[in-house]
Amino acid sequence: MTEATKLPISTKASYGLADIGINVFVMVKGLIVLDFMVRYLGVPAGFAGLCTSAVLVFDIITDPIVGWLSDRSKSRFGRRAPFMMFGAVLLAILLYFMFAVPTDLTPTQSALWLTGFFALSSIAWTMIVIPY
Repeated sequence: MTEATKLPISTKASYGLADIGINVFVMVKGLIVLDFMVRYLGVPAGFAGLCTSAVLVFDIITDPIVGWLSDRSKSRFGRRAPFMMFGAVLLAILLYFMFAVPTDLTPTQSALWLTGFFALSSIAWTMIVIPY
């Protein structure tokens, strides 16, 4: 690799930092959400699995839409950066609400709360990952 093609350490660090956030959400959606619904919210496992699976199918639909939008966007910051920046802020807020389930809800209501914020969080995550 020649000197002209080496990336600055700040660029490498920026991509690495973004990748940490991406992987945190992968762990949340792959390992934590279903267990949280069943163990802490008292949601029956079958219903919890249905809710989390529905969000993953929803994610299949939103990925190409966000890709299409980011391909066609125009901004002084570039096509992709606004999506990633807005998605990162949105994801942080939505992750908080996803697990801040009110204590006075029934298990079904709790599952719907978490599923709704999980779906919104998945859109925010898609806004980061697809343009990234």
